[in-house]
Amino acid sequence: MFTRLGNVAVRRRRLVLAAAAIFLIASGVIGTGVIDRLAGAGFDDPGSDSVAARAELDARFDTGFADVAFLLTVTGAAPDTDAVDRSDVIAAGEAFTTEIAGIDGTDDVVSYWSLGAPESMRSFDGTRALVLLRLPGAASDRDREDLAIELTEEYVEATRGPLLVEIAGRDPVFEQLGLRAEEDLALAETIAIPLTLLLLIVVFRGVIAALLPVAIGVTAILGAFFVLYVVTAATDVSI
Repeated sequence: MFTRLGNVAVRRRRLVLAAAAIFLIASGVIGTGVIDRLAGAGFDDPGSDSVAARAELDARFDTGFADVAFLLTVTGAAPDTDAVDRSDVIAAGEAFTTEIAGIDGTDDVVSYWSLGAPESMRSFDGTRALVLLRLPGAASDRDREDLAIELTEEYVEATRGPLLVEIAGRDPVFEQLGLRAEEDLALAETIAIPLTLLLLIVVFRGVIAALLPVAIGVTAILGAFFVLYVVTAATDVSI
């Protein structure tokens, strides 16, 4: 079978090369867009009883996990001084809670200061407190993912008066994982392909012979991106 396939490829070499070139171009144009279509969630079975129960609790009692958490630290505060209860910190914390609640796409924004200073929303030493919120919609919604990225970029180590703002939570973490995976993949290929080409030139003692396996590898990578892009049209694909 492979002999016949090789003979056909040799006889129709121009057609094979043209088809490969078209596939490579299409894969490069379409397939490279797959990164934006990969999902950071997908750890729950939508048909499971636990997911159904969680959806019912959410619909009836408006409960659910916080999707984004802000950790607000009182800058320069000494431990065990209840700095989060200082008047200037209370004002800054309430203002920050109102600021986040006013952003389109945020929901159920609560904080240590808006809930009446519960102990569970502050650190033991009294220098840190939490602001929690939820993001409506499914975890794979593009608008929700974009909002998580915007919040991360806007509030990573921001300051609001005496408060240092840090962001965490499920959605920001997943978005950072996706961005880091994209950056690491690009860096790995940028390093691996030139090094591979140099080694192949040494092994094959010629540029043309060395370029062939590199070209096949690039085609395989872009082809895999293209296939994943097609699959994301039918189902979620995790990063």
